[in-house]
Amino acid sequence: MKLTNSTELDAAAAILHDARFVANEVEWNAGQHTFRLKCWVHISKHKKVPDAGKWKAWILSFSNVETCSVVIKEKVVYYELSRIRYSKDLRTITLVTHYAVTIDMSVSALDGDLIETNETRDGWKQG
Repeated sequence: MKLTNSTELDAAAAILHDARFVANEVEWNAGQHTFRLKCWVHISKHKKVPDAGKWKAWILSFSNVETCSVVIKEKVVYYELSRIRYSKDLRTITLVTHYAVTIDMSVSALDGDLIETNETRDGWKQG
């Protein structure tokens, strides 16, 4: 899914609401002006699918990232994404989490992707 406007970004945020991620899967490459985050979305136990109860990996990425600030306030097993805020006027993207970490980016333009992978995991034991 391409992320080039607020509508697309809102759709991605809906998919990633309450997605989990770990600190070492937050990647900011200043030289290439890119940001990448591997998130894990719970496959609802209420759905009648073979993988119900597992977690599926998604990759959220942005290009044209001029600056990025990742501040970890507390070390925990995982962090949870609440929403994604974008200001066209300020040219900023903020990944709002439930606790313990803040992620703020300035961008020259909104240019991102959300890609569903085929990777799954059963639970949240680190490693």
